[in-house]
Formats: sequence, structure tokens, C-alpha cells
Amino acid sequence: MRLHMIMCSIAAGTMLLHAQFSSDAGDTKEQPAAGQHHTMIAAPPWASVSAVLKSDLWQVLRGGVASSSEFIGNADVMLTADLGAAAGLTGSTFYAQFLANNGGGVNHGIGEAQMVTNIEGYRTLRLYQCWVEKEFPDAQVALLAGLFDLNAEFYVTPTSGVFLNASHGIGIDLSQTGTNGPSIFPSTALAARVRIGLTENVQTAAAVFDASPGHPLDGAVFDATVRSQDGFLLISETDYSSSDGRKLAVGAWYYTGAYATVCGEYGLEEYREVRQNGGLYLLADLPVYAEPGTDGEGVSLFSRFGIANAELNAVGSFYGGGVVYTGLFDGRPSDKLGYAVARASFGNDHRAVCSSLGVEMAAFELVHEITYRAVLTSWLTLQGDLQYVVHPSGSLNIRSALAGGFRMETGF
Repeated sequence: MRLHMIMCSIAAGTMLLHAQFSSDAGDTKEQPAAGQHHTMIAAPPWASVSAVLKSDLWQVLRGGVASSSEFIGNADVMLTADLGAAAGLTGSTFYAQFLANNGGGVNHGIGEAQMVTNIEGYRTLRLYQCWVEKEFPDAQVALLAGLFDLNAEFYVTPTSGVFLNASHGIGIDLSQTGTNGPSIFPSTALAARVRIGLTENVQTAAAVFDASPGHPLDGAVFDATVRSQDGFLLISETDYSSSDGRKLAVGAWYYTGAYATVCGEYGLEEYREVRQNGGLYLLADLPVYAEPGTDGEGVSLFSRFGIANAELNAVGSFYGGGVVYTGLFDGRPSDKLGYAVARASFGNDHRAVCSSLGVEMAAFELVHEITYRAVLTSWLTLQGDLQYVVHPSGSLNIRSALAGGFRMETGF
């Protein structure tokens, strides 16, 4: 189910929400990084096992659809194995990730298109990622194949990872697309990826994904079958990264399958399907101030811009940007304080469809977010988050919403 159908339903009061917009994340869901926590689970010397549990409590404080509070829990267990040490396959790595999510309906009270939390999804227990990567160091080439989260490597800005809104993991210009969304949280697809180092600081990556993660009729159902009639999602990104944390990147994506036009699907024009579902994005992540005599403390900025075909999708363009100060307070070198905005601009066709259904539409949805993440120990972090949503889902029928959230993250 695509975004324009969902948002028109929200604004009309039927409240249909789909978890494809909660990605990192990366995103959209922030990818669990084993390096953020000490591995405390026993494993052979050639393997590491880690786990991350994220628990969110959210309250709609004002506006939106209804005042409500929701709890969401998400657990990830990750296994990484060095196949060179384990089986003599030099340069090869095996990775598996299992995911459990209790579901949740934070957005039922807000009605926004860009999810306030990047772990909101459907209730599930599944194999989330399972891939093998082979590196060829002399050629600066790495090949990967398997069940793979697109947002683990594509459309990533490290500075934005602290924010909880899903669009700071992966922009809604891409997360909205496809039958069940692209291969991101909480449903992934089989993929093949090649990464090539062009220079010391420049690399390019390209991947092909099954275009329909999960079952074509229900993304919540685990199904890794590749069906040629579903088509494929092609994506490529080239980035420049420096040792001081700067990153500049440009990416492009395209679905090989045919998709119905927004207006045709709702009878505003003759029904037709076209093969023009693609887009572009630009990324920038820049450290602008480093505190003298510290390691990693200071200020960083990020900026993200993406476009999609508004004839086939609800959102025609997306902009996200923000600033993060790491180690602002004495004695808290790893804490992060940040402010960010995320703006989704709706296409004229989507707005015309909503108007035909009696929904008065604005041109955009804008989310302001302020967050503070406190690292208490190597295995425990606490985070407070406040988001103000202007024109939720672009609807003028829904009041701008203020939502507050609290996250506890434990890692082992």
C-alpha cells in the first residue's frame, strides 16, 4: 500500500498506517552497531554475538488525531562470523540479524507521514538480515549477497543517526516507494551489492534488490521469494569520505516494474501503469567544530535532499537537515544534543486525489525535532525526544501535533 493511499485515509479518519515508513533507518531504523556496546554473549573466537534492545514510550501532548500514549519495543540479535578464520575463506564475512518488534501505534495519535520513531512497525519475529560478503583488498572490491537492509549502506548520514524520526534514517522520498516499501526496516529482501574503492576517499556502490520485501500482498509476512513479475529495485551511490568525518554523496534509484499513477488509481484519469519510478538524492555530513584536546567532541551538521516521481508517489521531494553537539557538557564526552528538521513536499497529483476525497491539503509536512542522548554506561543509554509536526500528512484537517518520547537502549 503506497503512501498517498495511507495519508488520504488518515486525513479522512480511517487511520490506515503502514510500517514501511519507519525505517534507518537507516531508518528507515538506526542500524544496531555492535561496536557501540561491549559484546557480552559467549561466542567462538572467530565470531561475535551482540544484542540491542530499544524501548520507546511516546505521548501525544497536543494536537494530532488524539491524545494518546504508546510503548514500542524492538530487539535485535546480531551474529558476525569471520569465514576466513572459521572455514579458510579469506576475506569473507557472514552476518545474520534477528529482529523482534511488539508493534505499536504511535502514529495513530499523530497522523503524520514521517514516523516519529524509527522502530515503529508491525508485530513480528523474523530473520531480518542474512548475508555473506567477500572482499578483494588488492582490487578494492567487495561483493555481498543475501537478505540485506538497503539503509545499512545507502542514504546514510552518520550525524543524523541520533534522531528518532524515521526520515533521518532514510528519506521519505525513497522509503515511501514500492509495493511494500524498499528493503528497509521492518521487512527486507534478497539483494546483491558491489562496492568499489575508486581512490583513498572515494567509493561507489551499486545494488539490485527484489522490489517486493515480504509477501507482495502483505509485507508483514516473511517471504524471501524472488518473483520476476515484481521487478527489481536498482540503486547506486558514490561518496567522498575523509578521515575527519566529512561525507558527501550522490545516489540514484529506479524500479524496473510498472506502477499505477496516483491519479489513475483513484479514477481522476484513465488507469495506467508506467515504468518511471525513480529518484535521486544528495547527502552531506560535515564536522564544523572540534573541541581542542578531545576525541570526537564538537559540532557536526548534516543535510539531505531527495526527489521522487510525484506522478507515482505521494511525496515529490524531501529535505532533512540538522546540527548535533557531541560532548557539550563537562564529564559527558559521548552525550549528544541535536536539533533537526524534516520536510516532505507532496506532489500535485496526490493533493488532487486527497481533495477529491474531501481532504483539504497543505503542500508539505514539516517536523521539528530536538533530542538529547545520554550514554550512561557501555551498555545503557537514555534518550529524550520532542517533535513538533506541522500539517501531519499534509492534511489541514489534522491539527499540528506535539509529541514527546523517551528511549532506553541496552546493548550486550
